[in-house]
Amino acid sequence: MNYPKALALLAACLLPVCALSEAFIYPKEVGVAFSPDGRYRAESLSYTHVNILDAASGSLISTLQVDQADDIIGMAFSSDNRMLAINISEWGGGDGIYWSFGSVCLYAVDSGARLHCFDDSPGNQWSSTYLGSDKTRMVLTDDRIMVQLNRAAGFKAYDLNDFSLRETVTTVDGGFLGRDGANHLIFASEGAPTTFYRYDLATRQLETLASLPTRSGILYDPVYIGNNKVAGYAYTLDNSIKQIDITTGAVQTFPSVFQHNLYASHYRARHGNRLIGWNNLYRDIEVFDINNLASRQSVRLDCQLTPWNTVYYDVHVIGISNDGNQVHYECNDQRKVLTLSGGGEPNPNPNPGPVRVVQTQAVAVPSRQWVHLGPYASVQELNAAVVGTGNADLYLRAGAKPTLRRYDCKSTAAGSTENCSVPAGNAVYVSLYGTRQSQVEVTVTRWQAAQ
Repeated sequence: MNYPKALALLAACLLPVCALSEAFIYPKEVGVAFSPDGRYRAESLSYTHVNILDAASGSLISTLQVDQADDIIGMAFSSDNRMLAINISEWGGGDGIYWSFGSVCLYAVDSGARLHCFDDSPGNQWSSTYLGSDKTRMVLTDDRIMVQLNRAAGFKAYDLNDFSLRETVTTVDGGFLGRDGANHLIFASEGAPTTFYRYDLATRQLETLASLPTRSGILYDPVYIGNNKVAGYAYTLDNSIKQIDITTGAVQTFPSVFQHNLYASHYRARHGNRLIGWNNLYRDIEVFDINNLASRQSVRLDCQLTPWNTVYYDVHVIGISNDGNQVHYECNDQRKVLTLSGGGEPNPNPNPGPVRVVQTQAVAVPSRQWVHLGPYASVQELNAAVVGTGNADLYLRAGAKPTLRRYDCKSTAAGSTENCSVPAGNAVYVSLYGTRQSQVEVTVTRWQAAQ
């Protein structure tokens, strides 16, 4: 992680997060997103690749190549499941002055082809003495994508069919909080006072709602929970979450399991009647009923302290399923799934099914020579992806090293961008043949049986 990125993560008071099927607005890496109908699951392999999988079987649909990303801070499917929007963050600069760049790119789910990008230029300048975070945002509706770039006030709405500009709203300087029915979007301004807005998609009218004049009304990671209510952690360290009526400004305070900590990376999202939050420091999940925020349950994630870190748990929530029943997270760089029952209690088997393992390494491939990696074992389909310079062809074979004539899968496109998959196997070799001298990065995605 580079220096400016680390500063941003330390300072980030979490930005709003809405339903996974609509959009993600999150200053850390997002690893998992689900299509509105739950059929597809998008998983980031690294900062350069995202896999589209069949959510039920785990089989690979397509692989998306993401260029020049330092963080993937958002992923969201279109309502018809045809496209995936990816929100990336890039960093640049030096000598105490840094810039953050944001882009939102649309990809075809079936082929993985990149369709269009909306870029943040010339970027957001900030110094090393200011702990800022990237503010690029996106919202997907039924027929358009709304993008807020470069800390600009307001957003631009583009048609999802031809990517033409449909409308511009310039009076909102804050973030998207959620969707109220089919036609209204809820926004909140940054800073103090905090003002709430409702935007009508049909009439293109922006309505100004209540304002909170003091900084104590500002919330970390707020989310719209319906019925003109927004909930989130309070700015002050008062061990509570607050609910705000965005039409009157009335504030209600409810107890929380956790004392708010600026560095604890809280996460909050609404799923149906659930409000789900977590605390990185204590590795616990909070589950609230949005109709009664005083009613809560706490569930512990399966993660252990590492020998080199005896204070903090290296655990990150990377996505939640549309129904709120599955919490996808990483513990010590290993991806896991916590299954919640309908009442928010943990399933007796908190990690059902096989565990996904992703390994990435740099490989130099000499001209007219082989480089063999593995063998690898996988209880489900094994996928290998290659990106780099030169021309290295990819071959996969179970049970023995592949040759130019003997293989189970090969990818021999021009250049060194290759992708290949084979069914489950106990000894799968991932091999590269240098048509020309090449320098590549190989990502192997496999599945191992749950412990």
